[in-house]
Amino acid sequence: MGKATHVPGPWTIRDGDFIDAPDRLNVAHVRGAHLPHEPELQATARLIAAAPDLLAALTLCQSALAMMIAPDAIQSSTVLNAFAQATEAEAKARAAIQKAVA
Repeated sequence: MGKATHVPGPWTIRDGDFIDAPDRLNVAHVRGAHLPHEPELQATARLIAAAPDLLAALTLCQSALAMMIAPDAIQSSTVLNAFAQATEAEAKARAAIQKAVA
């Protein structure tokens, strides 16, 4: 798998329309998302802002699943380790989804 080369997060929504990175670099603009009658645009802005968190959570989920389905998974890991990785991945995924849809 390749390494992500996007602008690092967390990304935040500024002025309802602009998606900014920590150094205030504008990474996206969802024109009209600040308007109260544009819920789809507001949802789009939230989804874009959550993109780095969603990628990080998906990466953890993929890693945990890969460990569990590897042919030698039983020999190379413990149930406790697998449970810990899956628990962390689930928590990050839940938080990222919440950020995207809140």
